[in-house]
Amino acid sequence: MLAEATFAPSSGNLRPYELHWIRDPLLKARVAQACNGQNAAASATEIIVVVASPE
Repeated sequence: MLAEATFAPSSGNLRPYELHWIRDPLLKARVAQACNGQNAAASATEIIVVVASPE
């Protein structure tokens, strides 16, 4: 599903976003910390991070 979302059209077909599928436990812990220690992020099996660019 993430692979398909990567190719989803956007306005002007610019695709000003990146999708990151976080499964590594150490990286997930760092992401959860960046989310202010939210319990949902800390206890998630996997995390999907959406990064948008204003350019």
